[in-house]
This record gives sequence, C-alpha cells and structure tokens, in this order.
Amino acid sequence: MKIGVKVFYESDIPYIRKIADSLDFVETMAVIGRKYHRFSDLGLPFVVHNMHGRWGVNFADPDKVRKNTASLNHSIAVADELGAKKIIVHPGRFSHDLCSEEQVVDFLSDFKDKRILIENMPYSSEGTIHIGYSFEGMRYLLKNTKRRMLLDFAHGSESAAWRGERPLPFIKRLMTLRPAHFHMSDTRLKTIRDMHLHLREGTLPLKEYRNLLPKNAWITLEVDHNPWKTEHDIEFLKS
Repeated sequence: MKIGVKVFYESDIPYIRKIADSLDFVETMAVIGRKYHRFSDLGLPFVVHNMHGRWGVNFADPDKVRKNTASLNHSIAVADELGAKKIIVHPGRFSHDLCSEEQVVDFLSDFKDKRILIENMPYSSEGTIHIGYSFEGMRYLLKNTKRRMLLDFAHGSESAAWRGERPLPFIKRLMTLRPAHFHMSDTRLKTIRDMHLHLREGTLPLKEYRNLLPKNAWITLEVDHNPWKTEHDIEFLKS
C-alpha cells in the first residue's frame, strides 16, 4: 500500500515536509500559471491531477475544447517535469444541452498518453449533474477511452446517497472496474456533498472501504492540511 496527500501549489511544501517521512508520494493539481519545479526537491514520487470545474474545465463541453486541451497539455507537461506516472482527470458535467459522455470520449481519444486515469464523480454539484456518477457511466467511459479508473470513495458514496442507496454495495460494484488509484476522505452523507473531512470525522463506512483495498493500492488522502490529523489518517489506513 502506498499513501500520499493531495496538494495544490508550491505553497503547500511546508505541509508536505512536516509529514514527509510518512508519505509514499504526493498528488498535486497542475494549475496553469503556477510553477511546480520546487516539488522535485522533496524527493518523493508524484501524481498529477488535471484542472476541473473549479477552473472552468469541462471535458463534456464541446464549446470548451480549447480550454480543456490547454489544461490537459499543461498536466502532461507537469507530469513530465515531476516524473509522474499518473494523470487524473474529471470527465465533466452536463452544464448545457450540448454536453455529453460522447464528447468526453472524443476529447480524450485525441490524447495518447497512457497515464491518464478517469475519476468517478458524485451525482451533482452546483446544480449540474456530473458525468461518471453511475456504474454504467463509468464503465462506458473506461471502455470507450481505453483508460483506467480512479475510484474516489467519497464521490461514490455521495452518488449512492443521492439515489437513496447504501454506499457500500455501490462502492463494491465500482471496485469491479479494477481501479488503478484511489481517493480517500470522509464526509457526512446527509449533506450529500464532498466535505474532504479527515478520516473518521464523517459517516462513511471507512473500515469496510479499507478492507476493499488491494495490497498494492495507491491511495491519496484528500483532506485538510492538518499534519497531526493526516498522520492519524495514515495510521488508520495502515492498521
């Protein structure tokens, strides 16, 4: 098992240094206009996460091909710079009638980089429905792009909650898609939104999720940058 943390910018380096001895890797966003070369000084492996809706990126939107292309080309460049072997992307959302799963497939088919992984999503946020929230939707994307999956446990749990389902059976179903990487955080399911809480601060069945992880799993903790709490999260995953 390999455990890392999610960060965004070089300003997060002090947080990384405080827990570096407990980390196997770091996952960073690749934001256009930001530099990432100082991360190389940490001596840790890296995973890269592409910009998403927070930055106006939406692979499902045919009107945003130029912006989407710039974001993914930037992620590839950052991954090359840091020697990252994985690039994580969000598939997008149905922000208007022209957005579609087919557009996501067409867009990603133009990129031959085998490091790209597609992350499963919650059902909805900010009033729009995500692509990749369902088992069938993820299976379609993975099959038609010939990509592998990143399984976000909180996203999957939130998707199940939206549909009135118990989260564990849905997560077990997603596991049959053979994820290549995992995101782990806690949340409170009654809120049906991604809270990025430290482990055991919410209501997810984390012990059951932990038992589903393969021995060689790579797990990114998507939590607040509290070093003491993060150390306890790592201990929980390894216990």
